[in-house]
Amino acid sequence: MKLSNFSLSAFSLSSRISTPGLDNDTLHGFEYTPGQNDDRVDFIGNMAYNVQKPIQSAMRPFEEIITTKQRFYQHDNVAFRIDGSASHLFDPAYLQKVSIPEFWYGARFDSVRNKVQVWFSLVPVPGFMHIAQQAVCRYPGYIDGTGKACSHSGYKYPNNKNLIEFTTACQLTSEDLFVLPYYTYNALSLLLLHDIGRRNAQAVWSGLRSGSTYSNITSGKTDVLTAPSGEAPADAETASNKPFRWRFIENIYGDCWKILSGVYCNQVGADRRVMVCPDPYKANTSSVISADYVQACIIAAGEGWLKDTNLPWINAKAYGASSTTGYSDYTYNNTADKTILLAGGTSGSGANDGPFYLYSYASASFRSINIGALFASIDRLPAATQVVVPAV
Repeated sequence: MKLSNFSLSAFSLSSRISTPGLDNDTLHGFEYTPGQNDDRVDFIGNMAYNVQKPIQSAMRPFEEIITTKQRFYQHDNVAFRIDGSASHLFDPAYLQKVSIPEFWYGARFDSVRNKVQVWFSLVPVPGFMHIAQQAVCRYPGYIDGTGKACSHSGYKYPNNKNLIEFTTACQLTSEDLFVLPYYTYNALSLLLLHDIGRRNAQAVWSGLRSGSTYSNITSGKTDVLTAPSGEAPADAETASNKPFRWRFIENIYGDCWKILSGVYCNQVGADRRVMVCPDPYKANTSSVISADYVQACIIAAGEGWLKDTNLPWINAKAYGASSTTGYSDYTYNNTADKTILLAGGTSGSGANDGPFYLYSYASASFRSINIGALFASIDRLPAATQVVVPAV
């Protein structure tokens, strides 16, 4: 997203405190350096997981009967409804959705520190964009050949299109497709970060141990390789190189969410390439692939995991596969001050799906391509420095 789409109203720490309802539990966000060569972001504000921030708990998954619009709210494990009965995850008569709370967000440029800051609030802030409460679909477009709404789809995707054009094309391809408004991407990316303690977003620290069920991801978890048995704490945080398993997320962000990167599909000869741009000033501005973009992967011609993901801190490497798990393992190059947050895949395919996965379960002619996902390298700053917001 270009910064011109944000309100750039500057506000200092003192103006935040004087605004009714604004405090460390309602105003928070992330910041990054313009023009950086990766998707590194830093948390700002109080990001602790607690009951003081409704934005972390108001996102509720539910399923909705298409014909009657009747809702049935679900547990964090969406296989079950709140009443304990089984959900209808693959029933074409239901849409799988998530409720998003009302919130406000805006951006500012800190010229002193050369940082772009994206701030979020649960109460109105002058100059901030308003996102009304809404419900958004979680699943991709088609289940068993039946058209269903989706947050983003690679169905009949156009070549050589930037993400804005790609979104428009998806809207024109089929009335069954639902494409989330482009201006909400950054806002929903932060909601994903808030949500890592509640859903199956995967915060990856180096280190592995036997897989086990773990309800809250608060300090970094990873799956045991080639066995999707749940999250487990990571113990060996000092290791220089550790393998990890991609973990799908069970919420609306299953298709193409990211914090900073622009994403292109580019046809070069027989190759269908996914290109990413980490510079928010240059991303998604035209359909011309320039030196500002790097190739993330080449989309496979058939089903399967892509092994040539070229982002600097993710090395694609096949650790093995079975008839049920597929090749879904990567290597994370660890540094002492950096943590990778990975989120992507689709809930329909579970842990067998991921950031650059191509599959066809309705017919040979149908392809749903999950491009982009979220690759974010996150520094967890000390709490004392997280809340300091220098005035511009």
